[in-house]
Amino acid sequence: MAVRPSWSGISIKPASLVSLRDEVSPDRLKKIVREFYERLSKDVLVGFFFDGRDLDQISARQSQFLEHALGRDRTYSGRPPKQAHE
Repeated sequence: MAVRPSWSGISIKPASLVSLRDEVSPDRLKKIVREFYERLSKDVLVGFFFDGRDLDQISARQSQFLEHALGRDRTYSGRPPKQAHE
């Protein structure tokens, strides 16, 4: 079985992506990502990174990235993670 590299250098087997893609609908993924960023924004250690930031926009972009990574959305036009976080 071929292994697809990820941006972080961790290899991910395509079968595991297919399983996740099948188990989590696009709407559910959006809700998960939105809740994740809500919690991050309130965290005492990292919350300040999100002060004055539009969590809706961040969540939407991250959801789009994850949909692309899962192979469901071929239209992702954002920057790769390394560039986005420089």
